[in-house]
Amino acid sequence: MRRRPLDWLTIVNVATALAILLAIAVAVHAIRLLIVGQAWTVVSEVPLSEATQEAPEVASVEHGPYPAAAVPLLAATVLLAGLLTRQMPLAWIGMMGLLVFSVLFLFSSGAMLLPVVGLLLILLSIITLPARKREAPDSTAKNVG
Repeated sequence: MRRRPLDWLTIVNVATALAILLAIAVAVHAIRLLIVGQAWTVVSEVPLSEATQEAPEVASVEHGPYPAAAVPLLAATVLLAGLLTRQMPLAWIGMMGLLVFSVLFLFSSGAMLLPVVGLLLILLSIITLPARKREAPDSTAKNVG
């Protein structure tokens, strides 16, 4: 029993499904950052006279809303809308928004998005490639007339 090789349509469908799942994951993470916020450590200064007594709590972790997360939420929404409606220019605009955010915020919340953006870049290239092949005119055809 021979196995059938994968055709481009199957590969494009799998890539589209993975890209949609990744866009949803980015949107959920951005919503979490907007609501719960990003954690940061707050260190309080201990006066020298109190240092000899019982050790006070020096550091604590606080959460606060992260308004910059609205940018990846908007970009993921645009990417998702482009993928679901099969409008690839719209999907690429959302992808570029995520890429710009992840580069600008590289040393904070953008670092988490950078691997996801790289994978999305590969998936969108796979999705876009067959559409570009269909739109390209046949170079071997001769004009008659």
